[in-house]
Amino acid sequence: DNVSIAQTLTYEDVKNIDSVGIITARDDIRIITDNKKLKLGAGGELELYQSGNHSIIQHNGSHFLSLRSNAFIVQDAAATKTIFYGDPNGQSSLYFNGSKKLETINGGVDITGNLQVDGFHCLGPINLDSDR
Repeated sequence: DNVSIAQTLTYEDVKNIDSVGIITARDDIRIITDNKKLKLGAGGELELYQSGNHSIIQHNGSHFLSLRSNAFIVQDAAATKTIFYGDPNGQSSLYFNGSKKLETINGGVDITGNLQVDGFHCLGPINLDSDR
């Protein structure tokens, strides 16, 4: 049976829905309860949800989660400190407390600060330059 609604239909008004083909939203889509998931894919392989303490993007498929971008940046919630920056055509960097510590460069890796290792195994020549 078809239903015609002259006013706004809210979630509380709906008692039973078998399927919804298309949802059009003019504003944000909000799930206002913790641990309720936005599931994508025929088997719900990709999930986005808030656990009450953590925000989670979870991939449950047998393959991998792919993030695609011309550049990629991970920052703190206030966007004041960078954690990771990646550029597929240039440098990628890891940060500690907002300060760059490791950067990929054309010839290898540039490390700012001290390098601490628990072990070392080398398969090629070593060239150590020193300013001292």
